[in-house]
Amino acid sequence: MTEPTEPALSVQPDPPWQRPPSPVARGLLWLFSLSILASTLAGAVLAHRVPSDPAAVLDMELRTHNAMWRVANRMSAAEQPRESKREKAAKIHGAGHGEKTPSNLTAIDGMRREALQILFARAQSLTDGRQSQNGAVAIVAHCLATEQHAQAAEFAAKVRIWSPDLATAMAALPAEHTATLVTKAADIVAVNHAQLVAEAANFGAGWSPWTRDRIRLQIAVRAMEGHVEVTGLPASATVAAAGTVTTEAKTRARVAVKRLTTELGAGDRSVVAALFTTLQVYVFGALFGLGMLIAALARAVLASHKGLPVWEWLKARYPGLPADNPYVRDILTPFLGLAIWLGAQGAAGLAIAAVFGRKQSGFAVLMGGMVAVVGAQAAVTLLSPTRAPLFHAARLGGDPAAPFWRASTAALRSWAVLLPIIPLASVISALFFGDAQTVHPIALLAAQHHDPVTIVALGIAAVVLAPLAEELIFRGFLLRYLRQRFGLWPAVAVSSLLFAGMHMAPDQLLPYTVLGVGFALTYVWVGNLWASVVLHGLWNAGSFVLTIGIALS
Repeated sequence: MTEPTEPALSVQPDPPWQRPPSPVARGLLWLFSLSILASTLAGAVLAHRVPSDPAAVLDMELRTHNAMWRVANRMSAAEQPRESKREKAAKIHGAGHGEKTPSNLTAIDGMRREALQILFARAQSLTDGRQSQNGAVAIVAHCLATEQHAQAAEFAAKVRIWSPDLATAMAALPAEHTATLVTKAADIVAVNHAQLVAEAANFGAGWSPWTRDRIRLQIAVRAMEGHVEVTGLPASATVAAAGTVTTEAKTRARVAVKRLTTELGAGDRSVVAALFTTLQVYVFGALFGLGMLIAALARAVLASHKGLPVWEWLKARYPGLPADNPYVRDILTPFLGLAIWLGAQGAAGLAIAAVFGRKQSGFAVLMGGMVAVVGAQAAVTLLSPTRAPLFHAARLGGDPAAPFWRASTAALRSWAVLLPIIPLASVISALFFGDAQTVHPIALLAAQHHDPVTIVALGIAAVVLAPLAEELIFRGFLLRYLRQRFGLWPAVAVSSLLFAGMHMAPDQLLPYTVLGVGFALTYVWVGNLWASVVLHGLWNAGSFVLTIGIALS
């Protein structure tokens, strides 16, 4: 009796997403990836060779001075006892009576004056005569707006040709400072006429809105006070420059003071409050991080003296990154993901900007970032070892012992530790490579477009989309592959350098590299990519608030 034979098992072909790419397909993917990366690198090199717009750099530095002065002025006003509404408005919003004399200047005031001296010298040294003129005039306007009248008079005397806007703005200069101008004082517009000119929409077109309003307020306050004497001039010139302010002009000035005080106060309650809160968080976070650094080093030294592993106590807090690599076993994977991310972001942003126009640039950045993130994750799915669906290949998890909430707390600790380290790296970079001469694209967009839609879109792109894409590619794929092949520190160094290079800011390469090292070590320490994603988002959130606050100043 023969035994029954089992039916032969039919071998089912693998589904398309489980089939490895053919050699031809791999070659095409490599060609595609390297072409995009090479073109991006060539664009970065060419952009670095083209001199950056010095006017844009000067403008952002002036906005930074504006923002820091507003924060400091608001702090000093909050510390003073309650005063009458008129006195408070005069001190906070520029009535021109609260300027500090050389005898009561603080160390910070001295540093601010020195920084403005350097900035004015840089403006005068620009090769483009128009940019040099506009930069010098903008610095004078900033000094007037921030009640640094002695410095405003000093700089204005060095400006060769006064523009009509500068001649109008100089009406805000108190009489005791006009002697510094010598003969140029005759060019100051009479205060009653200056108020009418300053109210025009095109007044100070190259200055920030806050600077224009501050100068308008100071001119209106002087017009409200009545007749103004200009010293240091012949009698005829004094009459021509000053004039008598009529009752109608005083009434108009009083209305303007009330309106501008309300508008500037609303700005202080929003922009300045956000800046002040962010700076407070940064200071307390940096102090906490510095304390953790000192405590960690002390504990490591103590462990070394006892003959124990130096960092074992730190590693024991989290499971850490496992040695195996279930996702990336092909070096093509991170390079393809990076190429798709860069290419899709640029193409989608250009396409959306072309359809909706340049006014929708913030929306273009947001949608371009979303398309790039989805495209990069889809690309790496094709080369994942399991060829699993998208959500599995792009999974951000790690060891179940380090869930999202634990990864987030670790990210918060790492963020505090990085706060004192990154500024130190920036200072070292400035000492060896000079001051940064590049302006972040988000800062430029925010300075050009003040609408809420643009600000929100830029915030989502910077705080959510960028961390997701960059951490998935540089840490989730590239770091894990390099770590498996070459070890931890070569993987951290290479992935961090590529991360810094991707930002295309050669003068800030060191701070970006140190930041990438912090993200990489946090991922390796915790073993969950959410840790570096949350850390990246926290860092970008703080930088975004500061950038937007400065751009809107």
